[in-house]
Amino acid sequence: MKSIRFKILAMAFVITLLVATVISIYGTYRAKTMVEASNEAYINSLAMELALEMDNFIQLQKGYLEGQVNALTFTSDYSQENIAAFTYNMSKSNNFMLYSYFNTLTDSGHFTSSDGWIPPDGYSWENRYWVKIVSEMEDIFVDFPSYDAGTGNIVTVLRKRVFDREVKGILNMAINLDELSQKLKAFTIPSGGEAFLIDENGLLVAYHDPMIFVNQSKALTINDLIVDFEKEKSRFEVADMTFVAARLADAPWVLWVKVPASFFYNGVQETSFNFFLIYLMTLLISIVFALKISKKISTPIVKLKRHAELIGVGDYSQEISSDLIHQNDEIGQFATVFQMMRESILERESELEHNYQEIQALYEEMAASEETLRENYEELNLYKDKVEYYAFHNAQTGFYNRDYLIQSLNKRIQNDDLGRKALICLSYKEHNHYSETVGQTILELIHYKLGLAISEHISHDESTQIFDLANGKYALLISEQTIAQIDKIISAINDEVAVMKVLEAMMVKISVAVGGYILCDDVNIEDQGMIELEKSESALLRNQLNLSHEDRVTWFDSAMHQKQIYETQIETGLFEAISRNEIAVAYQPQYDRQGTIIGVEALMRWKHGKLGNIPPIEFIPRAESLGVIDQLDQFMISEVIKFQSEMKLLYNIILPISVNISVVELLDPQFIDRIEFEVMKFDIDRSALIFELTETAFSRHLSLVKDNIVKLMALGYQVHLDDFGTGYSSLKYLSEFPVSAIKIDRSFVSTFLENPKVANVISTMIDLAEKIETQIIAEGVETSEQLTGLIDLGCYKYQGFLFSKPIDREALLSLVLANKK
Repeated sequence: MKSIRFKILAMAFVITLLVATVISIYGTYRAKTMVEASNEAYINSLAMELALEMDNFIQLQKGYLEGQVNALTFTSDYSQENIAAFTYNMSKSNNFMLYSYFNTLTDSGHFTSSDGWIPPDGYSWENRYWVKIVSEMEDIFVDFPSYDAGTGNIVTVLRKRVFDREVKGILNMAINLDELSQKLKAFTIPSGGEAFLIDENGLLVAYHDPMIFVNQSKALTINDLIVDFEKEKSRFEVADMTFVAARLADAPWVLWVKVPASFFYNGVQETSFNFFLIYLMTLLISIVFALKISKKISTPIVKLKRHAELIGVGDYSQEISSDLIHQNDEIGQFATVFQMMRESILERESELEHNYQEIQALYEEMAASEETLRENYEELNLYKDKVEYYAFHNAQTGFYNRDYLIQSLNKRIQNDDLGRKALICLSYKEHNHYSETVGQTILELIHYKLGLAISEHISHDESTQIFDLANGKYALLISEQTIAQIDKIISAINDEVAVMKVLEAMMVKISVAVGGYILCDDVNIEDQGMIELEKSESALLRNQLNLSHEDRVTWFDSAMHQKQIYETQIETGLFEAISRNEIAVAYQPQYDRQGTIIGVEALMRWKHGKLGNIPPIEFIPRAESLGVIDQLDQFMISEVIKFQSEMKLLYNIILPISVNISVVELLDPQFIDRIEFEVMKFDIDRSALIFELTETAFSRHLSLVKDNIVKLMALGYQVHLDDFGTGYSSLKYLSEFPVSAIKIDRSFVSTFLENPKVANVISTMIDLAEKIETQIIAEGVETSEQLTGLIDLGCYKYQGFLFSKPIDREALLSLVLANKK
């Protein structure tokens, strides 16, 4: 075993050696880097200077060719001799040009050459690779370098299109590239180096020794000079040579300067040697220093080691020597602590023996009860798991429940689970209807099967979670990537559950309703999860009420929040509107072309105690969804029947009045019985009570309401088709149900004067009404111009503000009496 003195000596030596080594390596590296950078900057500068010389030469030749193109004066009566003379003079006026020629583009789209050269069979100027390139570019095209066997020179051809003159074609000028080789030869390259110019395909353009081109049948490639050339790099090394590139701006060529790799390292060796001498001196000093301190430190440590060995074998009798304890340094402090430790061990040893007996007794007692505790713990864990499962899962579907969803939303921001996410609530629009018409078992089956369909369509998306909110409602927590796909997913779910088999002999139709809310990352308030869920459910409710947006998500926004408050007031007020006498009936007269009142439409009006007048378009759909539309319809029909009875008894007036009824009423088997009871009670003519159905409701729900419509007509009541042209009606429906009148929707009346196509549609409606012997009434007539236009089209019954706004019964009675006179 090595002594402590040896270890201290070795440690000091190693540390000094490491420091000296780092200094030497770093100094050598810095010297090498600086020398390499200086030499590389020189080579790069040399390459750029050479490239600039090459560029100046090419730029001069391009300028000459551009000048010759601008000097062309050929007209339509030119001859080949004119062009040949022109190109010959070009060759004489440029020392670097070997020859030139002009390819003329004929009217037939072919090219000919001015030098009179007759191409062999199968040769076509048009198929030359450069013809298409030059024809499509504004600039001068620099062709590949090639070896001219006649002159023994490397040449390239500059080509420029001439398409803006009477004579069109391509002017070609072949230039001698030996001048570039001479320029390379004139430059001073570091010993052992050379420079050469190549094109983008690796063909040699210029070399400092032009003799390399002599007796060559073609242009040399760069592979004749270098192996494994990588032209996309600006610097690389092959064997012991380094290549530096500079690209030309006016030609697709690259200038390469090749120098020995050793050029970059000149001057590095001397600097490295100096650092090596410093390294040796530092190493020698460290050895002397280590010898001095090792003796001073190691001696007292060796003494303490002997005491530690005695304690280690259980011999506590020998005290620490006083010279060590009184040593005024860390060694003395350590010796004092060591002595205190020895005394403490002696004291503790006695206590341990006493405690051992007590511990042995406790251990035996604990061992006896360990098995019992283990069994109880396992039982408690099983019970805990069940409690936690049913606390956060739906027992029927097995999905997470509403409580777990709210908890997850509350913890989302606390756990930094950020990122754009959305909460989607799904249900079906027929839930309220089925709640009233089928039993709880069927509702639960519909709920269960809807959940399975949703789960199936999101099973591939691990980032999406499904939650069972009960009562026909589910929720999805989706990621940003799924938000873009949600409409497609909802459409697929809707297609699957549109017709659902709940029992062996029972099918139900449902349509999915969807509402969503984009979760916020910067909000962390109490009950945040509950608030976010309420917003998503509000959007769901909006979607359930809006039948025109099937298969699409209704997203919650701030405006919807205000709208939600407003709609809540409307929905709450609807249940008490009749009892508070807030519902009233207004009447709008209908006229013929002579100005005679021929009928009246009854319109429902609601003046809320706090909100004031509420438009029918806002409260009627809510009344339908809340199941109170039948009460409103019954109230309006009763008011109309009472008014008709009053006019008949007091004034002997029988005035046809039409009332709008919902599909909900026609689906009610007791509807006709209630109407008959009122009519017979007040003794009015059935023909004077008209029921209006919208075209959309008439068409979509025809199969469901067909029997009641037939019964109404058989009893003598009239049926009008409202908003004609906006829905899905057809001649089939009109032929099966001979309605008394069809009403042209106001959207057509308001635009037909400006839009001839709309006028044609109205004309077609009028022709259709005449052919099936049905009255036609135009709604929304507001100007005399509209009235005149409708008369011209053949429509002679009208309703609108031009004649009268909706008025109360007293004003209507006065108007009818005045009109009768």
